[in-house]
Amino acid sequence: MNVSQLPDGVPILLDGRAVERITAFLFSKGGHENPKVLLANAGKSFIGSYVLGMGFTFDDTSAEATPIAEMERLIAENPKNQERISPYIGGSEVNTSPTHGHHRYVINFGEMSEAEAREWPELMAIVEEKVKPGRLKQNREIRARYWWRFGETTPALFRAIASCDRVLVISRHSPQWSIAFMPSGIVFSEALVVFALDTDSAFCTLHSRFAQNRERMKNYPVSVR
Repeated sequence: MNVSQLPDGVPILLDGRAVERITAFLFSKGGHENPKVLLANAGKSFIGSYVLGMGFTFDDTSAEATPIAEMERLIAENPKNQERISPYIGGSEVNTSPTHGHHRYVINFGEMSEAEAREWPELMAIVEEKVKPGRLKQNREIRARYWWRFGETTPALFRAIASCDRVLVISRHSPQWSIAFMPSGIVFSEALVVFALDTDSAFCTLHSRFAQNRERMKNYPVSVR
């Protein structure tokens, strides 16, 4: 109900205080329009990688993945394979592990051409067997054409975090506002929002009450330096 429609004499309360109005963002001042994107925050927050194919992963808890023991064998027999295998983590691991530990790994060919990716034949064989059949059925032609790549390769994310030793992440699918530091050399799933920020001040700002207003955070309007 619009507070302007309240009968005379009915108090308007916000956090237990009488106010003249309550905006759509639950403030006593300001308008109802969506917040403007701050240019100072461009290139600071990203959705993680949409792998689109659990066949890319090494994981002992998924039938679609390749066992961790096989990954270890491939690396032992050909150490070059380690170059294209990265730790892989999603929102559930960040939220449930006190150390934010990962239990999965993922084959990552980035934006390589097929010829370049075939320089890792053992890994390409896995992707060709477990990912390619499903990708060829995709409605989006580009995902079928580049079946050895992630569904969304997120190059801007990887460029933004390349100079960071650690980044801040938060699950997209959790009701709790819980931000954590993670090493940057990880493939983050699309279930995570990744902030290309590595300072303690950024951690404090994002945990502040202002930042926790999720409606405002849609466009990440908190200027963090």
